[in-house]
Amino acid sequence: MQLGTIIFSGVTPILVLVDKLETGQAWLKWLPVICPAIASIVASVVTSFPFQENWISANRVVELLEAEQEKFILGANVSYRIYDVEDTTERGKKARNSIANFITKVNTIHLKQVEGQESSQQEEKKEEKNNLSAEQAKSLLKNT
Repeated sequence: MQLGTIIFSGVTPILVLVDKLETGQAWLKWLPVICPAIASIVASVVTSFPFQENWISANRVVELLEAEQEKFILGANVSYRIYDVEDTTERGKKARNSIANFITKVNTIHLKQVEGQESSQQEEKKEEKNNLSAEQAKSLLKNT
């Protein structure tokens, strides 16, 4: 989206020059107006919605989950190692504990992601309250 903003902003001066050539094409006269409008809309969308932050957070969680899955499958972590035990009943207990540890770790990763999203939403609400209180203070000063 930022690339689109750059392209539309860069093309605008060229389109203004094309408009001065008077080629007789009616649709060319609208291009110098349409491109900056699209650029400003795209720039507003990029700043209003945290697409990149969400994408980075989601990729981080996916990488953590994939790493944990590999540890579980390979038995790379001590809590996931069930291949060392000879006794079948003991191996069954160890397998149940291993699965429980895996589920706990996956839930912890998910919980951290959810808490991260909630904390960012709470920070946004605090900023809005601070902005409102600053505006209220300004209006009180103007009234006095």
